[in-house]
Amino acid sequence: MIDQGTARRILFYGATVILLLVASPSFAQQVPRESDDLRITAVDSGAFPTVTVRVLTTTAGSAPIGDLTRLVLRENGVPIPDTTSAQTPVGVDVALVIDANADFLLFDDNSGFSRRDKVAAGISRYAEQFMNPAGLDRVSLLVPDETGQGAAFLTQDANRPNDLADAVNAYNPPATGATPLQAMLTAAIDHLATSADGRFQAVLLYTDGARLDRQLDYPALTAAALAARTPIYVAILGADASAEETANAGGLSSPTNGLTLHVPEPAAADPLYALFQAQGQQTALSYRSALREDGTHQVSVSLGNVRDTASFELTLTPPELSIDAPASPVRRTKAPSSPTGRPAAARIDAASPTSRCSSTTGPTPPATAAPDGPTTSITTRPRTRRTTPSAGYGSGANPSRSR
Repeated sequence: MIDQGTARRILFYGATVILLLVASPSFAQQVPRESDDLRITAVDSGAFPTVTVRVLTTTAGSAPIGDLTRLVLRENGVPIPDTTSAQTPVGVDVALVIDANADFLLFDDNSGFSRRDKVAAGISRYAEQFMNPAGLDRVSLLVPDETGQGAAFLTQDANRPNDLADAVNAYNPPATGATPLQAMLTAAIDHLATSADGRFQAVLLYTDGARLDRQLDYPALTAAALAARTPIYVAILGADASAEETANAGGLSSPTNGLTLHVPEPAAADPLYALFQAQGQQTALSYRSALREDGTHQVSVSLGNVRDTASFELTLTPPELSIDAPASPVRRTKAPSSPTGRPAAARIDAASPTSRCSSTTGPTPPATAAPDGPTTSITTRPRTRRTTPSAGYGSGANPSRSR
């Protein structure tokens, strides 16, 4: 079960993202499809019997699901009632695609900043305020190549904010015509598909949106994005976003469970950046396993009608038995007879190697040690054997000897 503290934090971040999206003017022009989904991104049994299952969740616009109190974890089909939930940072993979067409250098107002300047300021803002400070995020930046026929990476998998900001600020494209957006978006999706570590992935396209319906093969792009489980987001540049431009952008974002926003100013894209930041953390469910057999086992998570299953291998190594003998065993030696003919009392000799009769003073406890684990002593009781008094013993002699 998800503890209340974790549930409140998830709910807070989810509500924040949704409020930012609703506050955007262009959000009212589209209704993202409801699509709750979850998938297991990692299973860690390295600390067995503790097993940790990492889960990525998405809802409308591929934002994280806010309420996970109904999330159910199963091991080999058996529900696990006691689980510990935590948010663990894993980072995201994002590809930013710039549609640097002929209008990219236009000035939409009297601010003195062109669309190019505002995109650069917005990406720098994302790098400085929303990227993971520990370097977990990987962000790539794509633009048209010098020939205008393909895609070029200004930076690939940048994980330091300064590297991303420097790359976009140094970009000064020539005034060109239509850009090869089909090739650029395909390159972005293909690049993200090379990562297989279970992180949230997304493509964000900066464009005016006016020519998309004449530039793109929508079915091919959306099919590739869905196969890669990569939502496409579109930031519409310019002072206004017409219904036609919004519809063109929605042809990419709606089928892939992304979002379209009108971004006239750099800060207007903050809801998308906040969504990426929220998806940089995933839910980690830990539980104590009852498994006692080697082999392949399954875990599953479900939320309502949505469910995902993953397998993991388990190899159980039996404990090892060892005997830990004392470093200097104490020996008991038989003393010579006394002048009266009676045996003298036994004496203790810890060093004599020539005693005629010797035994250790007590049993040596065996110990068990699991591989890479602590040693555990097993305590045993010594046995005492009584013997019949010898004929030479008098009334004052000890009638028994302990071995």
